[in-house]
Amino acid sequence: MKKAAIPIRRGAPGVGPATAGDLLRLGITDLRQLKRRSAYRLYDALCRLDGPRHAPSVIDLGDGHLVLFYEGGDGAPGIGRADSTDDGATWSKHPANPLLTAVRSPGAAVVDDTWMIFASRDGEAGIWRATSSDGATFVLDATPVVRPRAGLATAFDGESVANPDVVVTRTGADRSHIGLFFTGGARVGSDLIQSIGYAGSFDGISFDRFGGPDAVLAQGVPSEVTPSVVVPATRGVMFYGEVKQGASRIGVALHP
Repeated sequence: MKKAAIPIRRGAPGVGPATAGDLLRLGITDLRQLKRRSAYRLYDALCRLDGPRHAPSVIDLGDGHLVLFYEGGDGAPGIGRADSTDDGATWSKHPANPLLTAVRSPGAAVVDDTWMIFASRDGEAGIWRATSSDGATFVLDATPVVRPRAGLATAFDGESVANPDVVVTRTGADRSHIGLFFTGGARVGSDLIQSIGYAGSFDGISFDRFGGPDAVLAQGVPSEVTPSVVVPATRGVMFYGEVKQGASRIGVALHP
């Protein structure tokens, strides 16, 4: 028996008008075409049509002042800034946007009065750092601070590193420590398997990866990507994306 087509149209049951419009723009006219399709890849395809992505990274300056760095750009990626002084209820974009161009997926922090943005660049393997004294005028380093480890056998990040997320803590000696969580990729046969790794630094330039070639979240299928980490008083909480058999979902990992 031949299955009947399930057409996608604006206002179709279970499909909102905005989603239906986006799917139609991607050439998807039948819901059966979504079987085993990756939501991340569909999102990437849509972004190639529209230009902007988002990838938010928020810094809390206290007293209700939040600073949001995000990815935007029409055609070429760039990083902008927006501020909120009412705990995120309303936002104002910085008049100098974009603050950085040709970079994407920011992870931002303030370290001992220095603003730092860690980001990826299209066509250049690595995670790069940009610094600023005022949070508006940034200078990008000449070389990446974290690179793929192509020469390390079985390394989870032998082919790619991207999607940095930054956590700054104070040590017992009252030093700032920068923890950088990121997505690493390595080939297993013809498949690119992505896992989440960690590197630590005291200066934001020299980073040490612990655990040898291993990721901090068990590597293998399904892939884990785009970490976002918070560190309350007693434990760490990581949110991440997971891709399995074309389906995407959000996972949570705890430490310890």
